[in-house]
Amino acid sequence: MEVIKIWRSFLKHFKQKKLDSAVIVYGVIAIYLIPYKVPLKSYLVAFLFVSILIFSCTQENRIREYISFFVRTDNDHLLTRFAGILSLTAWSIFLLLLLSANVFVNTITYWLAILFSVSILISSILTILDFARNNTV
Repeated sequence: MEVIKIWRSFLKHFKQKKLDSAVIVYGVIAIYLIPYKVPLKSYLVAFLFVSILIFSCTQENRIREYISFFVRTDNDHLLTRFAGILSLTAWSIFLLLLLSANVFVNTITYWLAILFSVSILISSILTILDFARNNTV
């Protein structure tokens, strides 16, 4: 019975937050298609990526929620803001990485993966430094 409640709350969340659903569908399809040589794979993934970009333009409030989740605008700490900006940038690079793995040359995918990893690493270090500075660890 508890599992049914969890699934219902999960489905309710994704009915309310349509952009989250679109990003998850894009991610699942893009990750699933990486190893396969499907004839129109690159067009499908590129279409989904562009669709998410266009759809996100219509979801202004949800984009603001994403930004406020990552970048604490009410916080005056520069480290926290910079770590949030880097983290948000890293997840944007990750979505682009999924597109690149299916459409572009392997060299571009390689450098995007490195950029994603470095962004996450620096963001994590800045977050830990901010925690240590504020004694919240």
